[in-house]
Amino acid sequence: MILKKWAGTFCALSAILAVVSCATLSKEECQTADWYQIGLIDGSKGREYHHIAKHNKACSEYGIRPDFDRYSQGRTEGLKHFCTREKGFKEGEKNGADGSVCPPESRNAFMEGYQVGIQVYTLKERISKIESEMDKYRHQRKETKDPEKLDLLNTLISKLARERDEIEDMIADIRTRNGF
Repeated sequence: MILKKWAGTFCALSAILAVVSCATLSKEECQTADWYQIGLIDGSKGREYHHIAKHNKACSEYGIRPDFDRYSQGRTEGLKHFCTREKGFKEGEKNGADGSVCPPESRNAFMEGYQVGIQVYTLKERISKIESEMDKYRHQRKETKDPEKLDLLNTLISKLARERDEIEDMIADIRTRNGF
C-alpha cells in the first residue's frame, strides 16, 4: 500500500516537472509560431544563435520543427536593435551580455557603450562596498559608549560618505560626457 502511494506521488511529481521544465514554447506556440518574430525577439535580447536549440527541443515534443531560416533572418534583424551603443551601455552597467553576439559591423558601437557601462558598474560596486562599510561603522557606533571610539567612527563614516559622493559625481560625469 505504501509503495503504491509513493509510486502515485512519484508519477504526479514527474508530470509536474515535465510541465514546469525549461520549455521555451508551449504546444500552441509551436503550432502557430512565427519563426521570424521569435528570432527577432531573441536577437533583440542578445541571445546566441544556439538558443533556437531550446525552441527546437520544446517543439520537437509536439513533432514540430522550427523554420531555421526564418528564425535566423529574424534574429539577424533583432541583433540590429541589440547591438547598439546605448544597449551596450545598459548591458555593461549591469555587467550583462558582452556583445559577442554582435556582427562585426555593429560590434564596435556596442563595445564602446559597453566599456562605459562597465566603468559605471565598477563604480557602483565600489559604492556598494562603501555603504556596507558605513553600515558596519554605524552599527559599531550604536554599540559603543566610548567617546574616542565614537569620534573615530564618526570620522570614518564621514570620510566614506565623501568618497561615496565623489564616486556618484564621477558616475554622473561619465554619463554626461558619453551621452548616457
